[in-house]
Amino acid sequence: MRREVARVPFHGMDILTIKENDEIYAAMKDVCNGLGVDWSAQRQRIMRHEVISTCVVKITTQVLGDHQPRDILVLPIDLLQGWLFTIQTKS
Repeated sequence: MRREVARVPFHGMDILTIKENDEIYAAMKDVCNGLGVDWSAQRQRIMRHEVISTCVVKITTQVLGDHQPRDILVLPIDLLQGWLFTIQTKS
């Protein structure tokens, strides 16, 4: 298994991406932080979603600058736009 970890610019911050077996994943907590939406609420929404919940993956990896491996909830980058349509914010 070949894994590449990188940070890419997103809304004025960097988000973690992981490439594994030719699939690119985005760290959902980083995406939520970049958008300014509540990660905890979005995580619950993701896990309840009939389709998206079947596509999220928990990857355990160590990120540069971190001292231990972490579990990171990721979504394939090509499904990110579909998830964006599910976001509901309270105004």
